[in-house]
Amino acid sequence: MNRVLDFFWPGIPADDSQMGREIRLRQFLLVAQAVTTISGVNLINSVLTSFLFWNVLPHALLIPWLAISVLSSGNRIWSSLRSRNRTPPAKIGRRTIVRSTIWSAVGGALWGIIAISMALQVSILHHVFLAFVVGGQAVAAAVWLSPILSASYAYIWLSVAPLIVSLAWQGHPMTSVMAGMLSIFLIASFQLARRSHSDFVETVMAKLKLENLYDQLSDSEDRLITAIETIDAGFALFDAEDRLVLANSRYREFYDLSSASMHKGARFEDILRTGVTAGQHPEASGRLEDWIRERLAKHLNPKGPFEQLLSNNRWLQESEYRTKDGGLVSVSTDITNLKQAYDSLKHALDQAENANKAKSEFLSSMSHELRTPLNAILGFAQLMQYDPDANHSPEQEESINQILSGGKHLLELISQVLDLARIETGNIVVSIEDVLLQDVFSQSMPMAESLARKYNIRLNVSPFDENTVIRGDATRIKQVLLNLLSNAIKYNNPGGDVTVDCTPTGGTLIIAVSDNGPGIPEDKQSQVFEPFNRLGAEAGDRDGTGIGLTITRQLLEMMKGRIGFDSKADEGATFWFEIPMSQSRMIADEDIVDKADTTATTTNNQTSGRVLYVEDNPANVRLMEGFFSHRPNVKLIIAGTAEDGLELALGSSPDLIFMDIGLPGMDGYEAAEILKSDPATNKIPIIAVSAYADKEDIDRSVEAGFDDCLTKPLVMEKILSTLDTRLEVDN
Repeated sequence: MNRVLDFFWPGIPADDSQMGREIRLRQFLLVAQAVTTISGVNLINSVLTSFLFWNVLPHALLIPWLAISVLSSGNRIWSSLRSRNRTPPAKIGRRTIVRSTIWSAVGGALWGIIAISMALQVSILHHVFLAFVVGGQAVAAAVWLSPILSASYAYIWLSVAPLIVSLAWQGHPMTSVMAGMLSIFLIASFQLARRSHSDFVETVMAKLKLENLYDQLSDSEDRLITAIETIDAGFALFDAEDRLVLANSRYREFYDLSSASMHKGARFEDILRTGVTAGQHPEASGRLEDWIRERLAKHLNPKGPFEQLLSNNRWLQESEYRTKDGGLVSVSTDITNLKQAYDSLKHALDQAENANKAKSEFLSSMSHELRTPLNAILGFAQLMQYDPDANHSPEQEESINQILSGGKHLLELISQVLDLARIETGNIVVSIEDVLLQDVFSQSMPMAESLARKYNIRLNVSPFDENTVIRGDATRIKQVLLNLLSNAIKYNNPGGDVTVDCTPTGGTLIIAVSDNGPGIPEDKQSQVFEPFNRLGAEAGDRDGTGIGLTITRQLLEMMKGRIGFDSKADEGATFWFEIPMSQSRMIADEDIVDKADTTATTTNNQTSGRVLYVEDNPANVRLMEGFFSHRPNVKLIIAGTAEDGLELALGSSPDLIFMDIGLPGMDGYEAAEILKSDPATNKIPIIAVSAYADKEDIDRSVEAGFDDCLTKPLVMEKILSTLDTRLEVDN
């Protein structure tokens, strides 16, 4: 029922939402545009109808009707024409829609009055004329006034319904049929008005959404442009045809000499040529076209950031990226300060490197210059001390001892200062490999025991697993252990004890050296590893340089180890260092022989020759000797350093040389280069034996002149195969 009632009278909408207010505004504005046309048609129809009905209707009715209709239509035409020069209102209230509905009702009522007046007349022709006029205007109202549906309904109801009543009142068959047809026409007009109104509302809503999207897009574009304009980098966007879309002020500032050509639609090449012609790119000087081609190639096929120098000595980093639609984004960043800082830093680094190099060269030179007179001092002092014919007084003996002691101390100081300098300049290379702990102790303890006897110290080593294998540089590990033992002995109390303990702890081995001497005062413990700081011991009679612990810590760090200590005054000190343990087990001599006997590798008595093996690690030497036991006719010659190896290579003329890379002093690379440059040895094949297994290290071995490279851990079959192949070829 409500739907039926709503069909015949939709009422005046009360929607006060933003969308409702916007629709009301557009309803009013659209109808206001149609007022002139509707009112003009109404005025003409009123005049024609009055002329036709002049002799039919009483003048007392017709003349006031015509006057009211003409004045009403004329007023609305005048108001509409005058309002066109005014600013359209920002919003329309519901009251304005009500007024529009009332005005439409008045216009329809005027024609309804004529229709009722015609009910008293019998002229069918006049009824037909009036039906056409009113019906036509009803259709116009259904279309033109449909944006304001209540106004359209009010006009249709008050103009057509009275005419239907007037026609039915006549009682004539024709007028009755016309009344029925007009009733149907009335309903059709309502439907037409509703459909037009619905289409209008949908159109308005769609338009509002588009406008809202456009506003959002415009806002987003404005925000994007604002953001691009405020960034510190230069920004430019080119379309798929390489024409400029936009460029921020920073970009124009960077390329100020070509900014005049940076209008929208300008080609990048034209902008570039403008700058080059103006001298903006000093790198293009003398080769303009070549430089332009190179720059265009980078632009058309961007492959990453690149640097660009401008004529004002400003450096830019250019980053160009392709967009999905084929366009290009260019971002220019000022890196002038960064370049200057980099150049300053590079200059400072070069100066520091040169200073380190000069320091190393100076220390090396000083070492040579100091050792020469020291050799004479110590040599003649020993001659004096052991001269059987000399009859020295006690004072003279004491003086000779002081000379020898001071000379040895100075010699130790020179060696340690050189070690420290080499570490600081990176000139010491450690060779990380498997080292048998037993070898470290067997080589270190005799020297430590000799020193302990001198100071009347008891030296004890706790039992440890002789098969323990650690990872590091054998020579440097021995140096670390001897330094800790030497300190524990020298700074102990007379008749004291020094104990060495080895404790495995989850992948590492801790070697602790303990003494029961005076210990280190708590206020001086933070200074223990400072170079040249002997913590006040320089006032006593104990020899020392104060840099041994500094070197020890740095060597351990190079071998991925660490050092620490625990001490209490008058209770002694314990210095310990931690070194990584190997996951493998070092092969002992007897194991090598047993294993060799059980392998499928057979002894080859045909291979013969002399092989020089340059290696400083005793465990590796023993391992190689075990391998060579399967080639009894091959003589193995051992050298512990590269220098000794060079001498043996010249003196014994070996058929093959195995050379370790990480040797103390001169390394294997340098030794191989010397051997390959000497006509007496350049024909001898040299095989690199190295724990460095990276491709870069192997390539470096080839560049140094090695004929092949074997990486550790060594494989017996590979060693024997190398012997058979190389010595057979050589023979």
